[in-house]
Amino acid sequence: MNAAISHPKLFGAAIVAVGLFTAGMITLYPEGLNAPAWVAYLAASAFVVAGSAQLASAFNRPHLAEILALAIVGLMLVVELWVAFGSGERNCAVKVAGAAGLAPESACRSAFAVGAVLVGAMLLIGLRHWWKRRSKA
Repeated sequence: MNAAISHPKLFGAAIVAVGLFTAGMITLYPEGLNAPAWVAYLAASAFVVAGSAQLASAFNRPHLAEILALAIVGLMLVVELWVAFGSGERNCAVKVAGAAGLAPESACRSAFAVGAVLVGAMLLIGLRHWWKRRSKA
């Protein structure tokens, strides 16, 4: 195998491809969505950004990889906020001890609201860490 093409580079490229493929499927089959297209595109773009972060790391660009990692967390936060607080009805499937069913909408929204708080905290901590490192440079 060529030394210039490593597993992390192939993995990063594959993740970018998954995101692009997903975005293409969103475009071709929007009727299959259970969310607005912009939410689905944000979710797909998280894969593109994640693969790009992997590639940045593989090409020894740690600062770019760190910024892209923060962008991934930001994208995840927007999607969680939409589920928790966006307009429209939400249906969440749950499975506990082998029993499956639909959770009440309030439980679904509450779970995603808690998740949004946690992801938001992660983003703030990451931004703070990035800002401190940037200030020392």
